[in-house]
Amino acid sequence: MDDFITLIIFVPLYFLPTIVAAKRNHQSSGGIFALNLLLGWTMIGWIIALVWSCSAVYHSDSTSNTTNPTTQNKSLCPYCRANVDPQACKCPHCAEWIESQRINAEQ
Repeated sequence: MDDFITLIIFVPLYFLPTIVAAKRNHQSSGGIFALNLLLGWTMIGWIIALVWSCSAVYHSDSTSNTTNPTTQNKSLCPYCRANVDPQACKCPHCAEWIESQRINAEQ
C-alpha cells in the first residue's frame, strides 16, 4: 500500500514539466514530454524540461487583422505579439502588464 501511495506522488512530480507545458499550451510540449520521459530520470534532464516548459509561449497568428473580422478591434501585445483587447492593461496570453507600454506610446 505504501508503494502505491509513493507511486501516486512520484508520477505527477516526475511529469511536472510536461504538465506545466500542457497547462500553458506551450508550442513545444511534445519535445518537453520526450525530454521529460527519456532524460527526466537524470535530474538535469528534468530541470531542463522544467525550465523549457516555463519559457515564453509564442502563439503564431495565422490570420491577419484585416481578413479576420473577430480580430479587427484588437491590438498586439508588445511582448508575445498575441491579439489583445485595446483597452487591456494585462495580456491574457503572457500575463505581462501592457498598460505602461501604452502610456509611453501616447506621450
